[in-house]
Amino acid sequence: MAVNVLRGLGARRQKEAENGIAIGDSDEIVASCPACGRPLDGTILAVCPGCGTRLLLGVPARKAGVFTAFGAVAGLLVGGLLIGAFASMARPATVPAAAAGGGGSTSSVGSTSSEGSTGSGGSPSNGQTTRPPTIPSTSLAALRQTVTINKRMLASVPALEAQAAEKKPDANAIAATLRAIAAEAASGSDITTRIVFWKDAADLKTSLQAFYGSVRATAREGLAASLSNARAYKIAAKRMLVALAGVGAIDAQTQQVATQSGVAVPTALPGAPVVSGD
Repeated sequence: MAVNVLRGLGARRQKEAENGIAIGDSDEIVASCPACGRPLDGTILAVCPGCGTRLLLGVPARKAGVFTAFGAVAGLLVGGLLIGAFASMARPATVPAAAAGGGGSTSSVGSTSSEGSTGSGGSPSNGQTTRPPTIPSTSLAALRQTVTINKRMLASVPALEAQAAEKKPDANAIAATLRAIAAEAASGSDITTRIVFWKDAADLKTSLQAFYGSVRATAREGLAASLSNARAYKIAAKRMLVALAGVGAIDAQTQQVATQSGVAVPTALPGAPVVSGD
């Protein structure tokens, strides 16, 4: 009887070995054929001994091939899109030929249109002038800014005249006015340095620099006095009025240069301050 039992165990072990399952194997390496359900070992590439289906990781080889091909196509597509995106980001931006050549701005600046053609007086019929090509735009803009600064300095003249006429002048008020005028003159000195490469404005540039330098020096001398010395500040106010009287000559020279160059430049406020000799 014991012999028969042993023979039965041996036959069952042989049958299980034929089916591809060894006693003592872990369940993790046991798989089933998806076609016939026959138990198989978990090898990567196998052939079902029952139906002959070729398997790759437990999946029929045909299906695995389809999945592999689909993954390859998807990978190539995504990779191509990424490469194209990086290439477009690295490509330098192109500039249109018209913009690169500056043809549009040259024609509008270097020539005068039919609407803005000049008459016998050298000014256009519609009241606007086009900057001649020989005048740098930065120089013309700087000259126009000096006129604005001169207007602001002349706007301080009425207050300065009233302060200088007081019997008991307010030194603090005069000092504040002098500081404001000095600040404008400092801005004018800086702006006149931008008037370059304009032959007709060379002498005017020198005159402007001398004028602003005189105004700043007058303010500096007046502000050097103590605020307790009201008489000194009254004298400083009168000296500043004399210095600002030079705006009239500067404005006349500015208009002369503008006329010779064929450009329009605004004038300062009419009536430069007239100061008596006392």
